[in-house]
Amino acid sequence: MQIRGEWRIGAPRRRVWTTLLDRDALEQAIPGCDSLVERAPDSYEVTVKVGVAMLRGSVSGRVTIERFAAE
Repeated sequence: MQIRGEWRIGAPRRRVWTTLLDRDALEQAIPGCDSLVERAPDSYEVTVKVGVAMLRGSVSGRVTIERFAAE
Protein backbone atom coordinates (compact mmCIF):
# COMPACT_ATOMS: atom_id res chain seq x y z
CA MET A 1 0.00 0.00 0.00
CA GLN A 2 1.31 3.42 -0.83
CA ILE A 3 -0.13 6.51 0.80
CA ARG A 4 0.73 9.78 -0.83
CA GLY A 5 -0.64 13.23 -0.58
CA GLU A 6 0.04 16.89 -0.33
CA TRP A 7 -0.56 19.01 2.73
CA ARG A 8 -0.13 22.73 3.19
CA ILE A 9 1.21 23.63 6.60
CA GLY A 10 1.07 27.19 7.87
CA ALA A 11 4.61 27.31 9.26
CA PRO A 12 8.07 28.23 7.98
CA ARG A 13 9.61 25.53 5.76
CA ARG A 14 12.69 25.09 7.97
CA ARG A 15 10.54 24.51 11.06
CA VAL A 16 8.37 21.93 9.23
CA TRP A 17 11.43 19.97 7.99
CA THR A 18 13.07 20.10 11.42
CA THR A 19 9.90 18.66 12.95
CA LEU A 20 9.45 15.95 10.29
CA LEU A 21 13.05 14.83 10.74
CA ASP A 22 12.61 14.54 14.51
CA ARG A 23 11.77 10.88 15.21
CA ASP A 24 9.63 11.63 18.27
CA ALA A 25 7.61 14.31 16.46
CA LEU A 26 7.15 12.03 13.43
CA GLU A 27 5.91 9.21 15.67
CA GLN A 28 3.31 11.54 17.17
CA ALA A 29 2.20 12.69 13.72
CA ILE A 30 1.40 9.17 12.42
CA PRO A 31 -2.13 8.19 13.53
CA GLY A 32 -2.17 4.92 15.50
CA CYS A 33 1.63 4.64 15.53
CA ASP A 34 2.70 1.75 17.75
CA SER A 35 6.43 1.84 16.98
CA LEU A 36 8.83 3.80 14.79
CA VAL A 37 12.41 2.55 14.38
CA GLU A 38 14.99 4.42 12.28
CA ARG A 39 16.69 2.05 9.81
CA ALA A 40 18.60 4.62 7.75
CA PRO A 41 18.66 8.41 7.52
CA ASP A 42 15.09 9.52 6.70
CA SER A 43 13.84 5.89 6.59
CA TYR A 44 11.86 4.17 9.33
CA GLU A 45 10.12 0.85 10.01
CA VAL A 46 6.68 1.59 11.43
CA THR A 47 3.85 -0.40 12.99
CA VAL A 48 0.43 1.22 13.24
CA LYS A 49 -2.86 0.08 14.71
CA VAL A 50 -5.69 0.30 12.19
CA GLY A 51 -9.37 -0.48 12.27
CA VAL A 52 -12.55 -0.33 10.25
CA ALA A 53 -15.76 -0.98 12.17
CA MET A 54 -15.23 -4.28 14.08
CA LEU A 55 -12.12 -5.27 12.10
CA ARG A 56 -8.92 -4.22 13.89
CA GLY A 57 -5.25 -5.08 13.55
CA SER A 58 -1.71 -3.85 13.09
CA VAL A 59 0.11 -3.02 9.87
CA SER A 60 3.87 -2.78 9.47
CA GLY A 61 5.68 -0.88 6.76
CA ARG A 62 8.29 1.70 5.92
CA VAL A 63 8.09 5.49 6.11
CA THR A 64 10.53 7.44 3.96
CA ILE A 65 10.98 11.20 4.09
CA GLU A 66 11.82 12.34 0.56
CA ARG A 67 13.51 15.66 0.01
CA PHE A 68 12.93 17.58 -3.19
CA ALA A 69 13.72 21.01 -4.51
CA ALA A 70 10.95 23.57 -4.29
CA GLU A 71 9.34 24.41 -7.61
